Amino acid sequence: MIKTFIIIPCYNPDYSFTRFFNNLHKYLNEDVQCLVVSDGSSEECLMLIEHTIQNKPFTQLLAYPNNQGKGFAIKYGISYLLEKNQDVKFNIITADCDGQHLVNDIIKFVERLQNDPLNHLLLGIRDYDSWIPFHSRLGHFLSNIGFKIFFNINLKDTHCGLRGFNSNIAKQLLMLPWNRFEFELAMIPYCVKNYFIVTEHIKGVYDKAQYKTTYRIKDWWYNLKSFFEIRKFLKRN
Repeated sequence: MIKTFIIIPCYNPDYSFTRFFNNLHKYLNEDVQCLVVSDGSSEECLMLIEHTIQNKPFTQLLAYPNNQGKGFAIKYGISYLLEKNQDVKFNIITADCDGQHLVNDIIKFVERLQNDPLNHLLLGIRDYDSWIPFHSRLGHFLSNIGFKIFFNINLKDTHCGLRGFNSNIAKQLLMLPWNRFEFELAMIPYCVKNYFIVTEHIKGVYDKAQYKTTYRIKDWWYNLKSFFEIRKFLKRN
């Protein structure tokens, strides 16, 4: 059986991480392991992470002092796994730390990658059956339009952090030069160009109690600049 490593990037998580991890840990074993990456979390939050995973088998923590971005955390975890598992093919799943993804869906990804050894990106497509704020709907809608215009890619969900790929693709993803959210954006058109994408519908989870931000026009402007940069990079490579 090919091993699967679940990379969970964390930046100042709250107790939703503890609830999520305690549920996920029930499914970990020798063949399905977890790598938690603390992306410059505060001392208090790092203690929360350490307390949550202490004495839990099949789990490892990587931490560094300064926040570098989610993309950097994922790449940091990939680099570590490639170094520790040289010449061995394995699978990687990325999942958010705040419980946005149901553990059942993560395990579904594990099984899907096990049964399909081809080089592809397995991308989660979230289906919401409950309230989500307008700013989130607007952000997803504009991002989907951007993918259609810049890359001719039609996807219902381009922001889902639940993704899966094997170590062959992981090596190539390290070449993407972005360290923040652009890394996840670029991952999709890069894999469309060089491999292919398989989608898996999952249950979307939105915690209304954590609804704090509002979508801003400058967020879309930042996205727009990122689309230009990603397209330019893909044309050169």
